[in-house]
Amino acid sequence: MPAEIDRLMEAQAQAAAAAQKVIRAGMHMIVSGYGNLALLPYIAPTGAWRCEYHVVGRPDRTFFRYTAASGAKYLADHSGGTLRRSIQPAALAEAIMKSVPDHLRVQCQGDATAETIRWLAQLGAELDAGRLPFAFHEFSEADHGWSTFVLGDSNSVHTMPSPPEYVVRLPVSPTDMPFWAGYRDRIKDLQHCEEALFCPEDIQGEEITQIARQLWCDIQGLDEVDGVELARRALEAALAALSC
Repeated sequence: MPAEIDRLMEAQAQAAAAAQKVIRAGMHMIVSGYGNLALLPYIAPTGAWRCEYHVVGRPDRTFFRYTAASGAKYLADHSGGTLRRSIQPAALAEAIMKSVPDHLRVQCQGDATAETIRWLAQLGAELDAGRLPFAFHEFSEADHGWSTFVLGDSNSVHTMPSPPEYVVRLPVSPTDMPFWAGYRDRIKDLQHCEEALFCPEDIQGEEITQIARQLWCDIQGLDEVDGVELARRALEAALAALSC
């Protein structure tokens, strides 16, 4: 039994270290010329810790996703490549940006504000203490700021300020997660068109791939009703992508 407990604790420690590395990679980007990049860590309805990178103020423009269940497979929900477990945050940041669409990369470029730098220092202190941040969880009811916790210990929650220009999100289901928000408006616009033509030849391959990856990621552990709703959102997103 002690040996099994030791193995579980080691696995938990490795998962926490990998998740922290994802946060630190994003922090490195922000202070290295991508000052308009935003980090969005959160607790998914399944209870899993996840993190997304998106353009500041635009959570619908997400270009990187990671879930703690992936461990050191940092690119599993991104480009799908493999990296060394021991990779440093700066190198991880570079690997992530290699497959980010040019238009999103450009939108993230810029100098970080002094306010953002101060906030990153607070975030770094939380990471140094072995804690992970999260902006919201399934039962969030108000803009209470962000929180931090020790991965695997739900009783270890502390509070910390939200980052500058944080766009409050209070999801109640997987379909309210940041990735799907932009597509919802696009499909509504299409419904008001007298004629909408969808040409398979015009399909944006990378965007459809991102939709499929996000669907696979979010649908894990959902019940049948939520799964059907999420599939419907994915179909709407695919139609919206085809219409561009």
